[in-house]
Amino acid sequence: MQVITTDDNLKLILQKGYQYLWVARSKPKDYHFNTDRLTVLIQTRNTENITIKAVTVKDSSDYYIEVKSPSKQLKEVAMSAQFARRFKELLDKIASSLHKKGGVKRADKVHERIGRVKERCPSVHYCYDIEV
Repeated sequence: MQVITTDDNLKLILQKGYQYLWVARSKPKDYHFNTDRLTVLIQTRNTENITIKAVTVKDSSDYYIEVKSPSKQLKEVAMSAQFARRFKELLDKIASSLHKKGGVKRADKVHERIGRVKERCPSVHYCYDIEV
């Protein structure tokens, strides 16, 4: 069964007396760690240490926890490197077309292509200064 976690669905689940658990892939805004709660360290079967902290979110009655693990951090670093590599490859493609016969050379078209690349790579384009 698949449930879409809208506010209305969550209210309905609570009204029926059920509890729920869901995963947010993004960080909540206006949060802080509960200093009165313990930080829990769990060791998995493959001896990986996972850290769990309680989090309080402003204007929310839900209970949030932050889960951190070394393998998740490695995955995020690899993903960031892949996004940066893809961004650089796309910029190199634009640069190489400047020197090819029939390639895009007009300044407005080059800026347009750069804008499309920035649109495709929103998480890394702010790390680069692009000069035309």
